[in-house]
Amino acid sequence: MLKFKRINPIKSAFPLISLLTLIIFLFETIIMYFLEDWFTLSDIAQIIIDPILLSILIFPFLYFLFYRPFQYSIEQLKHTNIKLSQNIKELSDYKYALDKASIVAITDNEGKITSVNDNFCEITKYYKDELIGKDHKIIKANYHSKEFFRNLWETIQEGKVWRNEVLNKAKDGSLFWLDTAIVPFLDEQGKPFKYLTIRTDITARKESELAFTKLMEELEQKVEERTHQLQAEKKKSDKLLLNILPAATAEELKEKGFSIPRYYKMVTILFTDFQAFSKSASAITPKELLQILNQFFMAFDDIIEKHNLEKIKTIGDAYMCAGGLPIENTSNAIDAVGAACEMHNWVAKWNTDRISKGLDTWEMRVGVHTGELIAGVIGKKKFVYDVWGDAVNIASRMEANGEIGKVNISQATYELVKNQFSCTYRGKIEAKGMGEIDMYFVENNS
Repeated sequence: MLKFKRINPIKSAFPLISLLTLIIFLFETIIMYFLEDWFTLSDIAQIIIDPILLSILIFPFLYFLFYRPFQYSIEQLKHTNIKLSQNIKELSDYKYALDKASIVAITDNEGKITSVNDNFCEITKYYKDELIGKDHKIIKANYHSKEFFRNLWETIQEGKVWRNEVLNKAKDGSLFWLDTAIVPFLDEQGKPFKYLTIRTDITARKESELAFTKLMEELEQKVEERTHQLQAEKKKSDKLLLNILPAATAEELKEKGFSIPRYYKMVTILFTDFQAFSKSASAITPKELLQILNQFFMAFDDIIEKHNLEKIKTIGDAYMCAGGLPIENTSNAIDAVGAACEMHNWVAKWNTDRISKGLDTWEMRVGVHTGELIAGVIGKKKFVYDVWGDAVNIASRMEANGEIGKVNISQATYELVKNQFSCTYRGKIEAKGMGEIDMYFVENNS
């Protein structure tokens, strides 16, 4: 709101009335002179009084018609001049602050640089005369895509402010990051005619971010590599664990840290043993002995896996496996007898090959029995899956009382396989520590 100095009209009137009185007095005197009238005393008084009265009457009219508006304009002009000076000072302060704090450049509507501040020259390492008339491609680092710059021009040509982080290149080839804002100046038609570019150096921050990002990528890669290694090691350990324990028992141990032994009502145990093993072993080196046993047991592993049996353990030259555990089934007797027959067939073929080479043969006995038992893992170190019960002992006696090349089975097993295999009753055979036990030979094991 404009404020003006209050004018005292009385004080202002004296000089103006005096001036008007003098003018009118001179005017009347001249007229009287040319009329050649003599001045009487009353005439002289009239000549003096009339201008004064007339001036007093004319003064208000002249004052409000000319002097007052003129004085108002003068006061308004003074006030406007003061505001203009303040605005210029404020703009000067803004420009000073902007020049000191930011990297500034002005370009025309074609993108040619028309002005830069000292900070722009300092960071780009160009002189001003090297920059004026050039476009900003002079500091382009060829880092950003064409789409990036297309979006820039589309934005500012629409009269909108564009802002982003831009990688630039100095005259000496060094790279620097600038937080860039481009502000269009619009003409009366709303079209940009020049652009103000304000930049802030963020090189240190971007380098820290890039270093952090690279570090995180390296860490992620190491974590991924380590994860793959751990997964591979886990697979190896799981595979090793499954070679020692049944899958269900191994999973229980991993989840709980222990496994509870279970009772099984119907399990078939299979034992194998080689005739005169000690004699055969004494005739060859330990290395050869282990190689031969490894051939047998690897073949037996494949056979029992095919017949859904679980390997229990090997003791010296003896091989023990079982069907119907840890997952119960009703076909375990048939599975075990089938596996026993296939084992004999494999040994027979192996011996035939040995004979052709003039080497000693190995003869094997197999015993099978079906019954109830307990199976599981006990203890807290070197876990071993094992079975306990009379069924295990009877199966061992079946093997011990068998004959080479034959599968010797108990009465309990016979009752479960007699419809699938031809068997020969051997009668009651004395078993060590168990008295007489009914035994059968399985005939169709070829």
